[in-house]
Amino acid sequence: MADKFKATWVSFSSISDYIKCPRAYYLKNIYKNPSTGKKIEIIKPALALGSAVHNVLEPLAKIDPKKRFDTDLIQTFDKEFLKYSGKKGGFTSDEEYEENRQKGHKMLENVIKNSHILKDKTYISDQDLLNDWLSKDNNIVICGKIDWINIDEENDSFTVIDFKTSKEEEKNDLQLQIYALLLYMLNKKAVNKLYYWYININEELTQTNLPNLKESYNRVLEIALQISEARRTNHFECKKKGCYACRDYEKVLAGFAEQVGIGGFGREIYITD
Repeated sequence: MADKFKATWVSFSSISDYIKCPRAYYLKNIYKNPSTGKKIEIIKPALALGSAVHNVLEPLAKIDPKKRFDTDLIQTFDKEFLKYSGKKGGFTSDEEYEENRQKGHKMLENVIKNSHILKDKTYISDQDLLNDWLSKDNNIVICGKIDWINIDEENDSFTVIDFKTSKEEEKNDLQLQIYALLLYMLNKKAVNKLYYWYININEELTQTNLPNLKESYNRVLEIALQISEARRTNHFECKKKGCYACRDYEKVLAGFAEQVGIGGFGREIYITD
């Protein structure tokens, strides 16, 4: 019987973890510290910076388009970034923290300069985490947190924008495919445009091809079934017996990492060498 509390939940993040390394997927999504019952997470400066920037930009979607940029985004970012100061953000020195703070300023200045990109009416869901059944027969739920969804009233469709804070453009289109699929499943409306905005390097949006939803569904379901079976059999091995994706998490288990706080959903936050 389909039961969301017992279902396997898959997202772009968890699917990516599994594709990179099943062991990394297990350590990031299933494993709990036996002493505390809490899941674990690794923090690094790039992750801290990306999280802070997203925490500034994503709430703008809920504000009236005419008032979205009335607040000082740089000032808001500085307050948000303070939550990641020192080891809490994986920073080893004040200089490293300041360097990343300035990177955040640069990205937000880019957004402010090109604020017209975020001036359209947005879709706001009553779900904090969008989710729907990918397969009730297999008890699998697909979920995702989409950065920005514009409403195209003329075409009765959506436009999706995903903010990227990386130094270079990515080649993987799976993320936006999942978002388009999820929005259609929930609303029976098509996504007519999919964009990444690499706010660290580009002033303009980078458009990606619209997916064939049936092909996207089959692609996601195939991987989700593999994850579901791995969870059923508790079989999560790193094919390389230790790779870049699982290495830092293995350090936590071995006692070679430092806990620096508690993060979202009560996860223990660690830093590694």
